[in-house]
Amino acid sequence: MASNSKNIAELLNGDTTLTATDIANDAVTADKIATGAVVADGLGAGSVTVTALGAGSVTATKLGASAVTTAKINAGAVTTAKITGNLGRRNMIRNGDMQIWQRGTTVSTQSDVSADGWSVYSTDSGVGNYGVVVTRQETSPLGEYGYYAQVAQSGTQTGINYLTFGQRIESTITKSQLSSGDKVTFSCYIRRKQNAASNLTVQVRYPSGGVDTYQSGGTLLSAYDTLIAAPYQVSFNSLTLNTWVRITATFDATSAMANRGCAVFLENGGGNLGVSNTNPLYDTTGWQLEKGETATAYEHLSYAEELATCQRYYQRISQSGGDFYVMTSKGQSSNAVRFAQQLAVPLRVSPTISQGGGIGTWRIFRPTQGVVTSSSTPTVIGFVENAGFVSLQLDGISGTQDNYLYGTSPSFGSAGYFNMDSEL
Repeated sequence: MASNSKNIAELLNGDTTLTATDIANDAVTADKIATGAVVADGLGAGSVTVTALGAGSVTATKLGASAVTTAKINAGAVTTAKITGNLGRRNMIRNGDMQIWQRGTTVSTQSDVSADGWSVYSTDSGVGNYGVVVTRQETSPLGEYGYYAQVAQSGTQTGINYLTFGQRIESTITKSQLSSGDKVTFSCYIRRKQNAASNLTVQVRYPSGGVDTYQSGGTLLSAYDTLIAAPYQVSFNSLTLNTWVRITATFDATSAMANRGCAVFLENGGGNLGVSNTNPLYDTTGWQLEKGETATAYEHLSYAEELATCQRYYQRISQSGGDFYVMTSKGQSSNAVRFAQQLAVPLRVSPTISQGGGIGTWRIFRPTQGVVTSSSTPTVIGFVENAGFVSLQLDGISGTQDNYLYGTSPSFGSAGYFNMDSEL
């Protein structure tokens, strides 16, 4: 018997309380308990809690087969709020770990997209707009997952007083996840690379023009659209130099955010940044926007799934020198052809078409008359929502006939590209 076990005299004298230390080791085992001796009705309310169970006292190997079944779980006992492992597809931001870079791994742009989904902008007090360079880098703080974006000015202009980096989130996403009053939590990783005399603010704004309709073209800036929240602000130079930190902020969703979509971005601003070099300003990755009051671990998606998500907004065909990519086309009068450009995934809306980078020419193969070419940019003549193609017309051709069948192929140089852009 255990050295501190109760004796008969103690029990007879009225000391009838038994504790775990009063019971000899292995005195009570599963084999010694009669079937049905312990049932839920026999346990006092609150007598079995997580804190009352020793670490590792309940494991899968200690539970009998079929010990836990759906029929044995009370209605409402398991809810989303009680699940700490977090359900999937909670991140409303796409490409948050910077996996996808269809436009190239170094992008210099002004008020436009860099890595897929990520817009940048910089301006001075005189409203002179300048370029920003965003470069893909490895060794992310997320470990083996994804990359990070390195953000820098593209020139040595002085007087820059705003620089932004962020993303617009489509209304179909916010509508499916949010209602007015819901708690929403933003998080991202950032690593300051140099000083900048500015505040760093998380801006969350909804489009003033209506559903997915922003005031400012591709520009992310606190001067545009309508504020939902600025849930985080800190002096930029207070961030530890060359050290990854995760910033988090929670705010309340509004009806307009849920129904119209929103823009979420970092803004260095509030005065002259004092940066007149092209060295990196900061690195960032691991962006997440999720329902709830807790910033959970970053939700990693596979490269294939992330790419398909990004291609809803933008698709690029590039470096297809040669004639391996030939589409059936229809002659349209004597100087044009029409064809159905196949899509990797259906685009969000009718795209803007552009081409460049040494695209060369489009080649039109005529069955008996040889090849003719055109350097024109195709135009959209038909778009069907959720379809796997977009109808295009290519002009500037000589020698086609109306309603004849041809083969049409882009003949790009090594740096050439053909874009279909449906970004917000």
